[in-house]
Amino acid sequence: MQGAVSNRSMVWLRGIFLAAAVASIMNYVVLSWHWPMMWDAPVMRYVNFLMDHGMQPYSQIGDMNMPGAYLTDRWATWVFGQSDAGSRLFEFFEMGLLIAASIATAGRRLWFGGFYAAAFFVVMHASEGPLVATERDELVMVLIVIAFAFLFQSVRRSMPSLMIPFGVAMALAASVKPTIAPLELLLLGLMILELRRRSERWLPSVLWALAGTAIITAVILDFFLRHHAIGPFLLLVRTVLPSYATMNHPSFWAMSRQLLPITVLLILPFAAIAAVQTRSWVGWEEKALAAGAAIGAFSYLAQGKGFIYHRYLFVMLLLLCAGKALDAAMRSGERSGERSRRAVGATGVALTLLLVLPYYVFLAHHWQSTRLQENAMAVSIESDLTRLGGDKLQSNVQCFDLVGGCLNALYHLRLVQRTGTTGDMLFFSPVEGPEVKAARKSYWAATRNNPPEVIVLGNEWFQGTHNNFSKIDTWPELAEYMQANYKLVATRTFSPKMQEADAKDPVAPAYRIYLLRGSPLDPSDAPLRAIQDAHPSPVATGSRK
Repeated sequence: MQGAVSNRSMVWLRGIFLAAAVASIMNYVVLSWHWPMMWDAPVMRYVNFLMDHGMQPYSQIGDMNMPGAYLTDRWATWVFGQSDAGSRLFEFFEMGLLIAASIATAGRRLWFGGFYAAAFFVVMHASEGPLVATERDELVMVLIVIAFAFLFQSVRRSMPSLMIPFGVAMALAASVKPTIAPLELLLLGLMILELRRRSERWLPSVLWALAGTAIITAVILDFFLRHHAIGPFLLLVRTVLPSYATMNHPSFWAMSRQLLPITVLLILPFAAIAAVQTRSWVGWEEKALAAGAAIGAFSYLAQGKGFIYHRYLFVMLLLLCAGKALDAAMRSGERSGERSRRAVGATGVALTLLLVLPYYVFLAHHWQSTRLQENAMAVSIESDLTRLGGDKLQSNVQCFDLVGGCLNALYHLRLVQRTGTTGDMLFFSPVEGPEVKAARKSYWAATRNNPPEVIVLGNEWFQGTHNNFSKIDTWPELAEYMQANYKLVATRTFSPKMQEADAKDPVAPAYRIYLLRGSPLDPSDAPLRAIQDAHPSPVATGSRK
């Protein structure tokens, strides 16, 4: 027992974990380098693309994300480029910042605990695939860990000026996800209590933090004023956001069950025992991290969708608490009364090394090809639109889709859509509320006298029980108009999504392309034949009409 928990054994265990974690992270980099942008990521890019072409957010562009989401994506594009590879570089940059900030948050003595937490998260995130890559909640989580690093360093070093980047990071995170906004005030309150306990001045630190917050506030205000977006944004907050909150809302119990990954539950008992044994839970830093984790859980529940990336902040801050506790236990003395502490800390790290890291690396490889199949729809739409005319479709194509792939295709082709719609969930609603009527009215105002020559209709139905094309029947006026004025060019059907592969009745993603009758794009049905004769992608089943 004594040999198993000696100083040398702890050094070896930390070294082996470091090597395995670095290898796992490099495996993630190599494995994911060719991942395309998917799901929400292309939507952020496309909104900025539309703004670059003169459309105004919240009025002409029908997207309900916060201004910080657009601004951070624009900055990332400026630095790393517009390509899918640039998006990968941005995520690798985020993960590098996370590792550095986690180590700084844990502090010089417990640096290994910070690395442990960040490595655990990165390898877990890698196993979840391209669908959740560069999600907004991932960015928010990284920003908040950076804020914690500057907060703790400011107090440790008695340097109030370090609170400027704290305020910047917290305000920027809140401008992306307002559900975490209370955290800054909570952390400032805990900092004030700690500085008063130390008999140090707290006002300079608070003022520097507020100065950092003011910088981002000014940037956001400038965004609103430049785009004349204050009124439309407030209207969106009053109407669309409450409506969205009620859509596809899992039960509280279902969401609670998804809050913690099973791998975190595996090591949590050892971290809890280590925290109690070493009393590492009583410090103000641990209380601040716990408060952040609580806000993370609140944000997850408040968003009301149960998506795995909505829990990122909660999971990461919990891992930081666990990592610090396990590291503190492993650094206990060699006296007989402290050996049990070392054994608990070493067991938690060893389980992560032997079970957690291999499990996530296996998942990343096992699901790699299946996950990338989910981008086949975007690739196919891009190919079809290119055959139909490519750049001739500029301002002449309309997507009725959510995140299935149509906007991905438009972004890659650099095509401006006829309207600024970035999702069809309000168009095809079984309940015709005022926000639905307003969305439909806006669409008709933009297209009634100048209809798009090409319409891409996806079968993804955010408000329906199953994905299918019958969603269009919830908007009879559009259904009748399309039947009278458009002809069906093609229908493409794809393999069921990975997460539905084990379902009894999996729904296959699909889309249809419609062409305006008499369109100059189709004087002799040549584009129609070109698409019908084209070979679908390997995962498509080419069900055409």
